[in-house]
Amino acid sequence: MKFRFSVGARHVVQSTAACLTAMTKGDLSAITIGHWQVALITGFSTAALAIIFSFFSRLELHVSRWGVAAIAFIGTFIVDTLNHGSHYGMFWGDEALLTATAAAALSVVISFTPLDKWANGLVAKSK
Repeated sequence: MKFRFSVGARHVVQSTAACLTAMTKGDLSAITIGHWQVALITGFSTAALAIIFSFFSRLELHVSRWGVAAIAFIGTFIVDTLNHGSHYGMFWGDEALLTATAAAALSVVISFTPLDKWANGLVAKSK
């Protein structure tokens, strides 16, 4: 239970932060309530996908730096594409690709912090 909570929390933070940044094109002073709504839907939906995926995959994938980044990328891309259109005026999915890349990159950065060690400790206890 703790492990799946940490999986979900990790993806909520990564995907929400990446979505907010992508929607505002990096201008965080432009964030509105509408941006928060879209970003939180993306974050929580990505977390739900990651939690569902955790029931059907090996737990080691969820503690591997690159496994977590791949899950963040795939989940965020799918959810962001379905959640809203592009704010960039280009083709459908261009912003989702940028958001997914940012979520994966944030995942890799987080993997070097004590937060990652805490989350991985939950996996060890759940085995």
